[in-house]
Amino acid sequence: MKKRNVVFLLLTSAALMLQLGCAGSVSLTSVWTNPEYTGPPAKKILVVGLAQKLQIRRVFEHQLRFEFASRGVDAEASIDGMPDDAKLDKQAFAEYFGDRNINAVLVTGLVSADTTKEYTPGASYVAPAVHTTWYGYYDGVYAVHHEPGYWTQNTQFVLESSLYDVASEKLVWRGMSKAVNPEDVMEIIEDLSKTLVNRLGQDGLVTLKEEE
Repeated sequence: MKKRNVVFLLLTSAALMLQLGCAGSVSLTSVWTNPEYTGPPAKKILVVGLAQKLQIRRVFEHQLRFEFASRGVDAEASIDGMPDDAKLDKQAFAEYFGDRNINAVLVTGLVSADTTKEYTPGASYVAPAVHTTWYGYYDGVYAVHHEPGYWTQNTQFVLESSLYDVASEKLVWRGMSKAVNPEDVMEIIEDLSKTLVNRLGQDGLVTLKEEE
């Protein structure tokens, strides 16, 4: 096979592999901040993860607590301070966390998880053929390469995070996040934790120290 044709095939194959194997991290798709809230940045936050599997809730809350702590914000995981099967309502908060000086609660839950399939039709590419002899042109000046069609499966998770002020019991901030084709649950947890902490800092709801 001629050198130019080999390069052409390598480039088209690489592009196809990127299309098939691309995975995206978590991104915030929308953010709302209560315009009536004038309180100071939260000093201590209780993080709450809403998940059917206890282990996922535990890992998420601990990871988010770690991200806050690494940026100088005091945070607690709800799963460490109350029974696993307890519902966190106003009474439970007063009972289990009333003496912890917590002034904000951040609740995160999965809104939806959807998987779709998309078919990309095949295509043909024409690349100039390289010939070392004049009579090679009789075999054709151009070489045609065919790229087969393929299916792409996309999985999308939508999550909602809400920050509440403990003193007023009002919603202060809400963010909608999206994760597309994550490698695993841990990827979502780590990316979402960093995204939330950074954005809350940008919006002035927590005071962050510089990353080390």
